[in-house]
Amino acid sequence: MKRLKQILLLIFSVFLIMLISPFIAYKATDNITINVSAAAERITSCNGEYFYQTKNGIYKCGEPDKIIVNGLFEDFYVDSRRIYCISSLMRNNKKYVTVYVYDKETGAPFGTFSNTDGLEGPVNDGIMCVVSVQKATNRSILRFYDIYSDFREVSVVYDRKSYGDTTVFEFADGRPPVALSESNCEKIISVSKDYVVSIDNSLNADVIFNYRDLSAYNRTKIGKINTVHDSSDSLYLSYTENKSFFWEGNNYSRTDLKHNKFDGIKTIEQRTGKIISEKQLRRTERVLRYDENALITYYNGNYICYDTLKFKELWKIKATEIVEDGTYYVENCDNCTFIFDDNGLINKINYSNFS
Repeated sequence: MKRLKQILLLIFSVFLIMLISPFIAYKATDNITINVSAAAERITSCNGEYFYQTKNGIYKCGEPDKIIVNGLFEDFYVDSRRIYCISSLMRNNKKYVTVYVYDKETGAPFGTFSNTDGLEGPVNDGIMCVVSVQKATNRSILRFYDIYSDFREVSVVYDRKSYGDTTVFEFADGRPPVALSESNCEKIISVSKDYVVSIDNSLNADVIFNYRDLSAYNRTKIGKINTVHDSSDSLYLSYTENKSFFWEGNNYSRTDLKHNKFDGIKTIEQRTGKIISEKQLRRTERVLRYDENALITYYNGNYICYDTLKFKELWKIKATEIVEDGTYYVENCDNCTFIFDDNGLINKINYSNFS
């Protein structure tokens, strides 16, 4: 009888430890939130130079960073010579869009250009690209306007192709193709002449490989997408699986490390949609970057870089700017990983500097 009691007590103890260990781990984890964006939204690059916007203005990365344009704008674009800053307002149920143009190097104002037709979109070499809808067909179309000539429409030759709910515009002058989804839920992440890859619902995502020459597509369940990198033959994805306690309910949008179940990485062959490698990381290890060259993470006060193929640690550096109760935002652009807090850029990691 005594032996039985000991066995039952042991079983109960093990069960209790298993029950409370996640809560203990939760309480022991620093209160740090790291948001990783699948696309570069704060940062943009041109000819090897990087620009980003804060509440104070638009900065050019350097040693130190230099403010080029003062003010807060809805969006901005950079080409080889100029910065285009976009603002809009509604007046009498009509949208007014203004483009402020500055010299990219000095910040000297070049001109202010407005339209009352609500035309808004990316600008390059003074040409604005606007997504429109054909009234007759209710299909998406691209239109181009010269901001320096009172937004006069410019004719552009392109070939439009359909991939399911996605329309791809291929241009005769060799510029990169543009893809638009008819579904508001889908985000295009890769375009080729044979297929389109898109993400449906970023919080609990499906990655959709839509093949033009096949009457079928491949759909892969992922999780909350963090980073996306598109190489010539593979798609590199990192994602987060969260956990919640029974009284909290599920929240797939969490980005705090306390509620992290794990971050994972997957490499998918684009031609077939087949998963060719995958790995789960440590519970509070947040993936900041994943591509064919490097896997960079934050873990326990350090930035860590791994070899993508063998997952061997290559280097580790202190993340002194990541502190308790902090909230951080990470974006990748070219070879650099940018870390922001609520005030601006706090670190830039170029993995090639440590190889």
